[in-house]
Amino acid sequence: MPGIPAAQVDMMKQQFSANANKTNTFCLTQAQADTGFEDMVRQMGDMGGTMQCKFSQFDASGAKLDAQLNCSGDGGMTMNIGMDGTLEPERSDVTMTMKGGSSIAPGMEMTMIVRGQNTRVGDCPA
Repeated sequence: MPGIPAAQVDMMKQQFSANANKTNTFCLTQAQADTGFEDMVRQMGDMGGTMQCKFSQFDASGAKLDAQLNCSGDGGMTMNIGMDGTLEPERSDVTMTMKGGSSIAPGMEMTMIVRGQNTRVGDCPA
């Protein structure tokens, strides 16, 4: 975000680093797994609120994910999310590159890159 004060940059770095390398465990039911990754990734397009999102590119065939989600909203707000990675039955590794901005604040674009890695650790508790 060009032009923001150094103190805000430091604050953002602290907030993001607090969540870096964070590990979460969740249970994915067999029914959810059977729908495949496509439904899960497509749900990202439903951001709610005033943002309207559509995929301009979506390929989740085989073990490869290659998708581009483009969103627009009030105030000329835009968000473009590129997703690239591998989706396998026992693990996934996806990098999302998010670029956003607004026509209200020209020059205040934001870019954020997030990498998510998942590994199956066992069956869900009964």
